[in-house]
Amino acid sequence: MSPKRHDVDGSFAVGSKHIAHVQRLDASAAAIALTETGRKVRVPRGVPGDTVQVEIVARGRKEIWTRLLRIDTPSKDRIDAPCKAIDRCGLCPWQNLKYREQLSSKGRILRELIHSQTAFASVPVHDPVGISPPLGYRTKVQMPAGGLPGALKLGFYAPRSHDFVAIQDCIVQHPVAEHVRHRVIGVLNRHQIAPYNEQTHSGDLRTVLVRVAEGTGQVAVVVVVRSYESVDWALLANELVAIEDVTGVWANENSGTGNAVLGPRTVHLGGARRLEDRIAGVTLQRTPTSFFQTNHRATELLVRTVSQMMPTAINTLLDLYGGGGLFSAMLADRTNTVHLIESNPDALASAKATLNDRPLQSATMHLGTAEDKLRHLLVEKTQVDAIVADPPRAGMSPDVIQSIHALDPKALVVVSCHPKRFVRDLAALQSTGYRLREVRSVDMFPHTHHLEAVGLLTR
Repeated sequence: MSPKRHDVDGSFAVGSKHIAHVQRLDASAAAIALTETGRKVRVPRGVPGDTVQVEIVARGRKEIWTRLLRIDTPSKDRIDAPCKAIDRCGLCPWQNLKYREQLSSKGRILRELIHSQTAFASVPVHDPVGISPPLGYRTKVQMPAGGLPGALKLGFYAPRSHDFVAIQDCIVQHPVAEHVRHRVIGVLNRHQIAPYNEQTHSGDLRTVLVRVAEGTGQVAVVVVVRSYESVDWALLANELVAIEDVTGVWANENSGTGNAVLGPRTVHLGGARRLEDRIAGVTLQRTPTSFFQTNHRATELLVRTVSQMMPTAINTLLDLYGGGGLFSAMLADRTNTVHLIESNPDALASAKATLNDRPLQSATMHLGTAEDKLRHLLVEKTQVDAIVADPPRAGMSPDVIQSIHALDPKALVVVSCHPKRFVRDLAALQSTGYRLREVRSVDMFPHTHHLEAVGLLTR
């Protein structure tokens, strides 16, 4: 029997309880469900096919959010979440769904989004490639601090809030990172370091960041602090560097009051100044605070996907938003010349060190914004045969789109972790004369709605 399509709005007040039938997942942490009167609600940890009882906890202009009270009829695709903190922590909301169904749902969501554009209606959109097992994959641990001096805790925030949830063991973090972050907290507790308080803006420790270079086993530790001068971090550095598996230690000063995790100042405290990693057999140099993918196994799948979409021979490659040179390094064996544009100086230095060891005739590093440096390439009348672009979540600006059009590469591969902006940029590029040929994706973030999408455009 189909649900009725009417209800009395007052019956959906905060605190009211309802029976709901979970319909589908979309690009959100919570599933879409219909109540028995046909009202759409959001159900955290809902699995398509569930019949559940929920309580309304918040109402927005377009959404009604609920709390899952009881599962009356579980979906055939429901499983027990391997993490015991899933009802409190907002990191991995899809853990109750079988992994193959997670991949299928992500593929459907991406396909519907791409095909919603009339110009892309016939473009092949493949289901994402997943990793096995989908646990222990996060090689970047970034956890805010809570607790008390001498009894520090690390954790995450509850969904849609800044309510701190202490996490003892996190099953999606790399096991080496888990080992190291517990040892780091032990050192800081011995020195009575106080956690940062968001309300009073007091305390010292804001976040502990641990990065594992899985290809080599090297590990970086970054303590993010309100004020570098408030604690003798140089004294602590000897103890932190002495932790088993730790390769290098840094302090990052973040005195701001917003949500940014890292501040502008990073001080090297001891050990190695860079991490060396190996992805798909290629050696890379990395810094702990610059961008790098957080899933080693999925990153290998991603570079393989980009490599398969790129021409087999490239005279001049432009690596746009190039970071530490991941894609340039992987494509170097088929490329003569690389131009890499990156706005982060630490990442650019890592890219330079990485590409020095690759078989290229020349590699030119351009420090600055994509807009400015693309204009420079146009003024210099640089010939570009292919572009790989991995923009930030905000996507590409109209100026960047127009500069790409003016450079006129034969092939363009766009990588994105934000599907809506990905589609926006693809449509803008197609309006300049490019044609979207296919879209592939990689599951960089199992148990979440996020994925890494890759599109190939040609003239």
